[in-house]
Amino acid sequence: MWYFKLLLSLNKLTKNCVPSAVKVTKCLENDIGKNVGVERVHKVLRKSVLGAIEKPKKPLLSAKNIRNKLSWCITHSNSTVDD
Repeated sequence: MWYFKLLLSLNKLTKNCVPSAVKVTKCLENDIGKNVGVERVHKVLRKSVLGAIEKPKKPLLSAKNIRNKLSWCITHSNSTVDD
């Protein structure tokens, strides 16, 4: 039962953007009324809320885009901040 309360409290705290696991632990001890270790909070956060997110692949520049960028740079190479 306390594990379920822990998960609910962690979801609530992570939505409110509590910055560190130590602060999450202190808030949980106030909410639940039991001593909760920081390591336990880390484990539960990793298992339920926070996990590794795969970085989205970005498309490489095509030859056409490279030429367009190069031509833009050449035309604006003599520009100054005042222009």
